[in-house]
Amino acid sequence: MRKENSFKALLLVMMTVTVNNLFALPGDTIILNLNQPTNPESIAFDAQNGYWTGTFDTNYPIIEFGDFAFSHSGSGGYWNGFTVSNSGDNTDYGNGGNASWVPYQWGCMAGGGIKTDASGKVVKDASGKVETEQGIPYLVAYWGYFMESDEDHSLQTILYNSYEAVGVYVNNHPWPYYGNISGDGFARPFVEGDYLKLFIHGLNEDYESNGLVVEYTLAEFTNGQLIESPDWEWIDLSSLGTISGFYYTMESTDGSEWGPNTAVYFCLDKLQVRQPNTPPSIPTDLQAVATKTTIAFSWTASTDDGQITGYQVYLDDQLVETVTETSYLFEGLIPNTSYELGVVAIDNANALSGKATITQSTLNTVWISSVIGDKVVVYPNPFIDYIVVNIDSDSEAHPLVISDISGKTVLSVDVTAGANCINTSTLEKGVYLVRYGLNTAKVVK
Repeated sequence: MRKENSFKALLLVMMTVTVNNLFALPGDTIILNLNQPTNPESIAFDAQNGYWTGTFDTNYPIIEFGDFAFSHSGSGGYWNGFTVSNSGDNTDYGNGGNASWVPYQWGCMAGGGIKTDASGKVVKDASGKVETEQGIPYLVAYWGYFMESDEDHSLQTILYNSYEAVGVYVNNHPWPYYGNISGDGFARPFVEGDYLKLFIHGLNEDYESNGLVVEYTLAEFTNGQLIESPDWEWIDLSSLGTISGFYYTMESTDGSEWGPNTAVYFCLDKLQVRQPNTPPSIPTDLQAVATKTTIAFSWTASTDDGQITGYQVYLDDQLVETVTETSYLFEGLIPNTSYELGVVAIDNANALSGKATITQSTLNTVWISSVIGDKVVVYPNPFIDYIVVNIDSDSEAHPLVISDISGKTVLSVDVTAGANCINTSTLEKGVYLVRYGLNTAKVVK
């Protein structure tokens, strides 16, 4: 009987539909836009009541807006799942049950759809309340709980790729809103302890539950007061992680073994997901130069499809600091002790690379340091394959120049404030001059 609206049939329909945002960049947020339908290609509204004229049409097992496909079932004078409305009607039609409410089941308590500016950003007033306007479309959801099963869901959103869940705006529907206050002829008024809840579940790449769910209370009678918002409210869905869709269930304390007595409607708009961000590459070419109580740690910069914003530096698996440079000086260490040094790259979407590690022991002898001026220290001296140049943060910027005893430049390196680990493995044994600005120190290899 429900073959055309079954979960598997819905997936088959999806496979024939054009994917619209294949070229979205990593980290881009994709926002549901009900003004740009793709299946059907246009939405016509009933002139009197503002609902989509295809609501009762059997030809649409999904309604699609770009990357978002919403379940829908229509037959004769019945429907469930999602439909589109621009009614904005928030009238109380009393307690006459279905006869009073079914003809006017297209409204939302906020009085209209969500206003956005020219860039698509949600418009809010000075208090932070979302602004609305009658005539702007929104989705009306009716949960067909009697058709719900573990594999088939009355209310679901299918995505064409895997995305990171971001959030959605939800609004109370007038039927349950007023029914919770005064009853509707079938549902009773709420009393202390009653609630109406919405549950938004994540779907994995196989379009099965990923086991994660976000719970949102639409109405609750507590401490002698019924609390239910008439405004569009934001629900953070980021805890659902990476998803390929959502399904929605509801729960009311007013119900029986046959299901809820409360009218199980809500309104939805501006569902948002984010293109997954590829993590940065793991830092490479790790180098460590030790003295008795310090280790100068350096690495090659990571790459990313966004922007690298920093590096987390670890000592024996404990986070020490987050830096923007590609080097770090560990100080105050115990002589003759082995340490594991680690580094993790971070990008502008807060994605983390894998951790790169290297093991280095502090020395049991004291190396001599050479001082260039009063703001630059070079060590160890003598050196072998590396030297560390530690520059005060308030020092003027200069390249570091290494020359042999005749004055011939053999190495010139751009350095920054802090510890700079410089590879000297190509230099022959001998005496060298290290110059920073106008100051020079003598070192030996």
